Amino acid sequence: MANFVSDPKVMVSDVSRWQDNPETEAMVDFEKMKNAGLWGVILKSGQHNRIDRTFFRNASECKRIGFNFGTYFFYDPLGHWRDQADLWAELVYQTNPNLDNWADLEYNWDGPYKGLDALYNFMERAKANGIPNLTIYTGYYWWFDTIWKNSTPAQLNYFKQYPLSLAWYADSPDFVNIPQPWTEEQWRWWQFTANGDGYYYGVESSRIDLDKFNGTPEDFYTTFPLANVVEVPPDGGDPNMTYITGKVTASAGLRVRIQPSTTAEILGVLPYLAPVEGYLEGEWIKILYNGANGYISAQYVEILTSTPTPPPTQGDVNINMTLHADGTITGQWTDV
Repeated sequence: MANFVSDPKVMVSDVSRWQDNPETEAMVDFEKMKNAGLWGVILKSGQHNRIDRTFFRNASECKRIGFNFGTYFFYDPLGHWRDQADLWAELVYQTNPNLDNWADLEYNWDGPYKGLDALYNFMERAKANGIPNLTIYTGYYWWFDTIWKNSTPAQLNYFKQYPLSLAWYADSPDFVNIPQPWTEEQWRWWQFTANGDGYYYGVESSRIDLDKFNGTPEDFYTTFPLANVVEVPPDGGDPNMTYITGKVTASAGLRVRIQPSTTAEILGVLPYLAPVEGYLEGEWIKILYNGANGYISAQYVEILTSTPTPPPTQGDVNINMTLHADGTITGQWTDV
């Protein structure tokens, strides 16, 4: 039995090419999905050396309508962990998701890159590649049979740094068991059904996975940079400006304008408590909004950090390491 937030309000779906019928012109209707009450979607990005054929279109459409999205990459033991982590990172960099990125660990076939060491190196490579919000998606019994029973407690403890997205189909979280090494504090997502009404949520398959967030709406807003404000303006701003992070304090939401003026055209509205990231220009903050520059009033933003320039990006590294039974690590990191 596991504790989960009571009456969870935040729910997302996860979709791939299986939710699209290639024989029709239509694809996933994310407007319908959004209007049906979902807070976002986790998009399959790839598997082995293949990109999901719907991924780029799905990501582009989510950005167009301001719908939160993350990615998942299905780890395949037939492919080298390094190549898979690098492909995933490239897809993340190209689309800039703003929810979690799930390492989908549930393969049920053999291959040269299966087991503890391969998955450890896959996660380390993904982390070193700078993939943000790394999360592990798995099922209780798959994890038990593949990793848990074949690991020492010290080896298992490595995976605790990544939040857990758990597939366990049940009507109540009271029936859910959390696999080691995670506790309720690291349990972020609960995939509670694979039988959601696909047509109702805008996909072309009759069924769809649905996932509940283990937190309140306020927790969701503070955990993720939402679609309306996800990155620094692409031109980088004036180097003499101050780069800030913060959150919206206006309870009714904060207007995004095309120019730093209260009479300028309104592009949209950021919700209460939405994270903010951009450049301070006098009484305004320059942000990226749905792929274009926008401005919000600094008066209604609680500034949490400020620096003269944006934080540095993570450089690439080569990794080939082993996680030993006592939890120690051996291997080599080489800067590229």
